Amino acid sequence: MNDEFIITPGPAPDSALNPLRANLSRMALSDEVSDEDKEAIKEYLDKL
Repeated sequence: MNDEFIITPGPAPDSALNPLRANLSRMALSDEVSDEDKEAIKEYLDKL
């Protein structure tokens, strides 16, 4: 696998955001996260 990174200006492509979305979605479904934080996570995901 190639370990080089390609840096481009502008927003991240959707493929780069998928791991972030997945992790935040898991957090929003967790019982350990408060309802207020869950709502904030959902709002953040909607803006991505």
